[in-house]
Amino acid sequence: MLYVAATRGRESNRLYVDTMYDPDADTQHGLPPERDAGDVLRQVLEARGADQSATETIASDWAEQHGIVRMWAEYDTIVGVAQRDRYDELVTSSCAGVPAEQVESLRDLAAYGPLLAALREAEVFGLDVERGLPRLVSGRTLSSADDVAAVLHGRVDRWVRASDPQRRATADRIVGLFPRLAEVTDPDMARALEDRQMLIEQRAREVATTAVENRHPWAAQLGSLPYGTDAMLTHRALAPLRTTAQHHQTADRPRSAASEPLPGSN
Repeated sequence: MLYVAATRGRESNRLYVDTMYDPDADTQHGLPPERDAGDVLRQVLEARGADQSATETIASDWAEQHGIVRMWAEYDTIVGVAQRDRYDELVTSSCAGVPAEQVESLRDLAAYGPLLAALREAEVFGLDVERGLPRLVSGRTLSSADDVAAVLHGRVDRWVRASDPQRRATADRIVGLFPRLAEVTDPDMARALEDRQMLIEQRAREVATTAVENRHPWAAQLGSLPYGTDAMLTHRALAPLRTTAQHHQTADRPRSAASEPLPGSN
């Protein structure tokens, strides 16, 4: 189809791309924004040529609403809300020696959300943030820092990366990829997290099982996996495949507003 749209000249073959397409020019106020030609072509190639049936549409919508990317974004957002107050108090108490005007503006800084996310990551790896953060604050003066949150974020991040690799390798993660929150006191939030964790694990198993049954190349690279008497993969045998499936489903996905980290999320 793309060849049909080309000039098909004797000496050259060119594609002319409309980078300022307006589907409704009569109601447009001014010129539409110009887009990159490569983005336009990618969108055209990704578009489905045929209409979906009602069954396909329902299945596609369900997969989008209950997919791994969506479920993890929701899980991560709930975790950020559940831990926000505790981390706010921890950061404030740890900055007791920092000038008051810097502490007051701390939560309004753009780097404050990433700082809380780094603290959560440190706890996932088993690091004691209650004792560690005050030491990181007092290690070097912050009086001359223009962005205290960014400086602390850098210190926490380096602390995490300098931790024992074995500790990082054994961190508790959902399907071996997403950090799991140890405990939440609010029963409604705890139930919401459990529901989303269950859906992530269910979807991972479906992706992995489908990849094995359809002999996808990336699944075949993991070697042969044992089958039980019911011809289904065992949970233990599927574990490494589920993790690989997560990487394949989440890799190369454009970041949407729904997946952007909220303050306190990672």
